[in-house]
Amino acid sequence: RLSDDMSAGYRISGHPVAKAYRKWKKYNKTPYLSAAHGQRYLNNYANRTARAYGRFEKAGTMPVGSIIAKDSFTVTEDGTITPGSLYIMEKMQKGFNYVSGDWRYTMIMPDGSIFGATLGVNSEKVKFCISCHLAAQKNDHLHFIPKKHRVRAD
Repeated sequence: RLSDDMSAGYRISGHPVAKAYRKWKKYNKTPYLSAAHGQRYLNNYANRTARAYGRFEKAGTMPVGSIIAKDSFTVTEDGTITPGSLYIMEKMQKGFNYVSGDWRYTMIMPDGSIFGATLGVNSEKVKFCISCHLAAQKNDHLHFIPKKHRVRAD
């Protein structure tokens, strides 16, 4: 039910990924805690173009059109679960943004508002995405799911 509610909130944004990502392959068995995403639990999805993502550190450079989406939620000490943001990475054409490895980062809030998008609305608000992912430049700016939570590619 929480996943359905989160997805419905993200779809309000009108962003095509928010409408489609739940139909994509999910690459984690269970949600995992991510300090880099504000101590939120994440689920990672990738579109068909990004299927190499399931090879994790051996994925190589992702092709243009690859999209990775991460929905999120928080759990308080008393067990209250709250929807979090939808994080989207889209591999753009070469030259889109050298610093980001040509990835566009978009963050959609649980109410469907767009917090920011690389070189788009409120782009300064998602610069932290680029700086964190820059540390993974050797893996095409991708960080991967902790090993114990991974689902391998088909």
